[in-house]
Amino acid sequence: MNNILLYTVYKLPGILLAFTIHGFFQAFTAELLGDLTPRKQDRLTVNPIPHTDPIGLLLFAFMGYGWSSPVHTNPVHFKNRRKGTLLVACSGIVANLVGAFVFALLFRFLPQIHPVMPVVLGYCIEANIVLAVINLLPIPGVLDGSKILFGLLPPKHYFKMMQYEKMIIIILMLLIVTGYLGVILSPMVKSILYMIRIIVGI
Repeated sequence: MNNILLYTVYKLPGILLAFTIHGFFQAFTAELLGDLTPRKQDRLTVNPIPHTDPIGLLLFAFMGYGWSSPVHTNPVHFKNRRKGTLLVACSGIVANLVGAFVFALLFRFLPQIHPVMPVVLGYCIEANIVLAVINLLPIPGVLDGSKILFGLLPPKHYFKMMQYEKMIIIILMLLIVTGYLGVILSPMVKSILYMIRIIVGI
């Protein structure tokens, strides 16, 4: 029991860093595209608190999958609403994948001055990959997959899907709590992790 709690503590830096990377780069992208809404909501910051959703954090820490606090934007400020929304959504996912690669480089080249260090860095890699992958799911209001669909689907199909928003969120919660989400997503997570390990040499 103590070992489980200790490992959960070791996971927290990785989760919070993944949340911060995801939220900051989405806010940064939104501002580049002309929307200052994330800045006004204090999302253009490296402070992890504004980027953290408490329920998402707990699920991430104890169940292995969760979510960060969504970055809210106002698409009317984008020159192209659908393209702007798509770019902001994708920027967080790409940033997490780049973050995983950077942490893998740190794992490879930094001196391991403490036995805990490789454990923490290892989960920094994994947390970033997991957050990137889970955000591909089209869960409205929580994950970026729904915003990606907004940028890709014809509006009538997108808004028809959004009619089932509450049901989709309930299904997501059930999949996380029962562990089935890990079964569904773990092949992609493991594949990305394997590619990063091969490239970096760890």
